[in-house]
Amino acid sequence: MVAAAFLPRQEGGVGGGGRSMVAVWWEEGVEGVLSMCSSTLARSLLAMWRLSWSLQSSLYPHLRLSSQDLISSHTTTLDWLTSPIRCLAWHPHTPKLAVAQTDDTIRILLAGQGGTQPLLKHAGMKSVTCMAWRPCSSSQLAVGCLAGVMVWTVDPTSMVSRPSTSCVTKLARAGHTPVTDLAWSPCSRLLATCSPADTNLVIWSPSSETCEPLRRVGGGGVSLVRWSGDMGRLFCATPGSTFRVWSTTDWGCDRWTVGGGRGRVAAAAWSPDSSQLVFATTEEPVLYCVSFQGEGEAAIPVMDLTKVALDNGDLAGGLVQDIQWDPTGHRLAISFRNTSYVCLLRSRPGPVVGRLSPVGWVVG
Repeated sequence: MVAAAFLPRQEGGVGGGGRSMVAVWWEEGVEGVLSMCSSTLARSLLAMWRLSWSLQSSLYPHLRLSSQDLISSHTTTLDWLTSPIRCLAWHPHTPKLAVAQTDDTIRILLAGQGGTQPLLKHAGMKSVTCMAWRPCSSSQLAVGCLAGVMVWTVDPTSMVSRPSTSCVTKLARAGHTPVTDLAWSPCSRLLATCSPADTNLVIWSPSSETCEPLRRVGGGGVSLVRWSGDMGRLFCATPGSTFRVWSTTDWGCDRWTVGGGRGRVAAAAWSPDSSQLVFATTEEPVLYCVSFQGEGEAAIPVMDLTKVALDNGDLAGGLVQDIQWDPTGHRLAISFRNTSYVCLLRSRPGPVVGRLSPVGWVVG
């Protein structure tokens, strides 16, 4: 409706045509640009583009979704479209919490402290999907959204309640939108970002604003990314049944497929010692584990998360929405798709098979 309130500007000349072409590419992509051209070559390229897109979307139906539905399907936030809180991010070293709200603003809260609570807002920061504080820094927050990634620098000593746009660095790459997940490397020099609409996993150097795509065929995109605590491995899941673990020493990867080829990885978390990875899929209420100790790199089921009836009559458990492992290694929290109860597990040193034991349920 907003776009309909404005008439398209008619531009003439080479400069105007150039600007019009850029505007069409930004709004409608490659297909829009080719549609503007009347040459035989452009018409042939347009036909080939539409054929390839048709084949790709038939293999990966998620590519037919709107941006909002694509985000909602692949974010770890329950009911992202209607939730008043889009996502949260605790700072790893200080008692600081970033809260993204449905109006595309982010509030910075300091635990146990009064005073200024910065409010982050930017015209290009729409549909916030994920956030992460930069390790070894008290001021930088990376925000994934519809247009890419916004890296905010918020001075913790500043009394300004509304930081200006000069505090923002935008990291954007053509075709790499919307960004549904991101993860800082533990050393804080690199930032990994992913989009279900882009088959590249992109590794950014925010300091130089440059990036390097990690290309692999298959999966139809990348929806989830998790960096191990020792920085040695990088996990990524796709909207298909494929998931990969990259080695950061030579940037090679191992590839797995979800059992039976049904569903995809919905959530994952590294153990604090980086030796094991737990994950759950969209089709089974089961917690799986991949161990990277020795030669046993195979996914094994470690816990049944089937719905159970609690003493008060409520149902808890089922298909997993998100998994978070406490950095100290003592607790593992699991949220679910169809219930507000959060399962809390106790974690002990050793193999995951005997490492996790139930503690109880928390009402989320």
